[in-house]
Amino acid sequence: MPDGSLEVIKKDYSKEVKEAITESNAIVSSGKSLEDAIQLLLSFEKQCRVSNDTISLSNICVHIIRLCYQSNDWPRLISSLVLLNKRRTQSKYAIIAFVTEALSYLSIAINPKVVSHQLDSEIIASDSDMQIDNQISSTIHPITNLPKIPLSDGQERELLQTLMSICDGKMYLEAESARIHMSLAHIYEKEGDLIKACEYIQDVHVETYGSLSKLEKAEYILEQIRLNLLNKDYIRALLQSRKMNRKTIEEEGFLDVKIRFYTMQIEYHLYSKETWDISQSYYKLFEAYTVKSDSIQALHCLESTVIFLVLSPYDSNQQDKLHRLKGLKETRVEHSLLSHSLLSLFSTNEIIPMSFAVRGLLESHSSLHSFNDETTSYYLPGQLDSRVIEHNIR
Repeated sequence: MPDGSLEVIKKDYSKEVKEAITESNAIVSSGKSLEDAIQLLLSFEKQCRVSNDTISLSNICVHIIRLCYQSNDWPRLISSLVLLNKRRTQSKYAIIAFVTEALSYLSIAINPKVVSHQLDSEIIASDSDMQIDNQISSTIHPITNLPKIPLSDGQERELLQTLMSICDGKMYLEAESARIHMSLAHIYEKEGDLIKACEYIQDVHVETYGSLSKLEKAEYILEQIRLNLLNKDYIRALLQSRKMNRKTIEEEGFLDVKIRFYTMQIEYHLYSKETWDISQSYYKLFEAYTVKSDSIQALHCLESTVIFLVLSPYDSNQQDKLHRLKGLKETRVEHSLLSHSLLSLFSTNEIIPMSFAVRGLLESHSSLHSFNDETTSYYLPGQLDSRVIEHNIR
């Protein structure tokens, strides 16, 4: 069937396929043409495909790829992948099998087994699908006593691009497709081509994929954000950040994801000089480092939260946050002279002098030197003076 679904097996070719695999190995071992061995296997591949013997078909396809790899015939390996994928009514199980086999040749781990988190999907594989997958896995064994052949950067890229073209558009290979796109992006990033790296992962909508775990989705989105920030494409970085589920990263096991995400959010909001959002992001980091029992980072993030809070425009949310922080005794406010002084000054109805006591500490704080453009020299002092004047008028 065109969609690769299973029908009743018309004939079992397992015995013939086993003999053909043995014969093909003998052909290659005797020094004869690799092409002769592949043509022998391809004849059985057609018979298995027509008879819908999925397990034997998958074994044949995988062995063709293995022979090419074992013979170090790179052009034939690539052409065999393309040929097997384009075979009429090719079974999806066979495609999954030889794609998984080809991925194992890469020097990077491209197909990790995620077991610590459940798949974020309402679509559960049918019992027949799982049974077929288990049968295929049990009959296909890895190559033994064969050293891993190192691939050049060009070969690795060519293999990834070939597998990407095979996986794209196939829902049952969406996870592999996403990982391949990410691997290609990392290759181009390593070469310094950030534009090309971003292009490969820009339109991968992992948030809709049911075959990836919540953790892997979150980490993938983080990489999309990171590469766009490196490329100074702040609009796309913002769009990618909106795909992150804020409730998910508050769950257990997502602490490192939460830290990385809000660190990137700070970088974006520093660019757009959104002081309220910077303050909120720092507070999220303060919560995360508190859970992580990193007192030094927690204190730094708390001070940064207070600094950008007082630099934020006056409104009910800003005032509410000021008083909440001042009233939270379990925080480290009282352990920080800067935080305690700023909260006291801006939460009481008293005149604040322009040269208040902790102004020097505030202006020398490391978080204020994250602005890395020419407007820094006048933007921050101007903001601080404006906030002090506004407070004194009120």
